[in-house]
Amino acid sequence: MGALFVRTRSRLCSRFGSWPWRLCAALLLASPALVTAQDSNAPASAGTTNSSSFATPFSRYLTAYEPVYFLLGTYPAAEFQFSLKYQVFAPTNRWAQPFTNLYLAYTQTSFWDLLSSDPSFYDTSYKPSAFVHIPDLLHGRNENPCQLDLQAGIEHESNGRGGANERSLYTSYLQPTFTLGQPQSLQLSLSPRAWVYVIGVNRNNPDIANYRGYADLRGVLSWNQNGQEDNQAFKLTTAFGLGDDGSHSSLKFDLSFSVWQWCRWFTPRIHVQYFTGYGQTLRQYNQSSHGLRAGISLYD
Repeated sequence: MGALFVRTRSRLCSRFGSWPWRLCAALLLASPALVTAQDSNAPASAGTTNSSSFATPFSRYLTAYEPVYFLLGTYPAAEFQFSLKYQVFAPTNRWAQPFTNLYLAYTQTSFWDLLSSDPSFYDTSYKPSAFVHIPDLLHGRNENPCQLDLQAGIEHESNGRGGANERSLYTSYLQPTFTLGQPQSLQLSLSPRAWVYVIGVNRNNPDIANYRGYADLRGVLSWNQNGQEDNQAFKLTTAFGLGDDGSHSSLKFDLSFSVWQWCRWFTPRIHVQYFTGYGQTLRQYNQSSHGLRAGISLYD
């Protein structure tokens, strides 16, 4: 098991290259082992195994991050995304509580030419990140219909193509989220994100700031049916971006809704997405395109 751990960590570190992502990958692999080691003095219950004692603390701090979905539609036909985040520290001491806001995350978005005679992947974005998320800066959420969250971090994005089709960049960002409304009813949130390009960008995309700019805006409108926070009837997400000089805009709509009230045996949500503008994929950062797809989402 020790040799397998070392080999896995080595592969991840070599994939992410520079030292910040070597550190993130090592922490991601080492953190569950550290948590397990802290619990090793606790008496094991009957019937438990070493593998279960490892998996329990790991899964406790591993959760979904960005939306997880699979969609079909216009070329390239299929788009799917999965995304996870891991809480690095979970201290119980009050003085150490700020450290619980540190996360490592990984998001992968793939475009797949699934319906052609040669069903190859058109492009994939790999996005490891490390960030601090501070929720409810205003406090008193139950009495106050307004909430302010703050997130700041560093993110790498690349498509791993190599050669002339390689695209990659590092950004450091700040993202406040303003939310109006109670979780059990209609809610509106706005999340402006501003970033700077750090460590340099790939020589194949030196002008990416002209198309992606330095900020974007995301808005989310959601409604929870029957006043239940875990029974979300629909969610509409819009994302708007502009290039550095105010041109090269992009606009994306994501609508998801539950059909559970009609088909109680069907747990995924219906997901419809429309994109227009520049940068639908990282490979197309400087090209304008349109996309309409529909499918299912497991988390949004």
